[in-house]
Amino acid sequence: MLLFFAFHPLDKSFSARLYLNSPHQGGLGKILTMRYIYIPLGTLLFIMLLGFALKNSQPAELHYYLGLIWQAPLSLMLLITFSIGVLAGILACVGVMIKQKRQMMSLRKELKTLNKNIPQEP
Repeated sequence: MLLFFAFHPLDKSFSARLYLNSPHQGGLGKILTMRYIYIPLGTLLFIMLLGFALKNSQPAELHYYLGLIWQAPLSLMLLITFSIGVLAGILACVGVMIKQKRQMMSLRKELKTLNKNIPQEP
């Protein structure tokens, strides 16, 4: 069994394929795409997160500076904290992504000019 992951930069998509060896074909056989795995995994993740939220629904206090206190369910506080962390990670990557996109555009321009300068064979 082989698992291949591929990133497609032109359409900015990600795909994965699971190849199963088939004894009848003698090599790489049936292709099972990841969409058949995403639905059960997504359902399992949703059930686990729902159970976590129900088990941690007791109120918690978050103490800020200057005596400010926020009371909310623990699962809500953790969800908000996780979301803020994800947003901070995305914002940290934006600068690098913009720089790479500009570099890629300049390299494409350079490639076009180089392809125009190549002499055509008769």
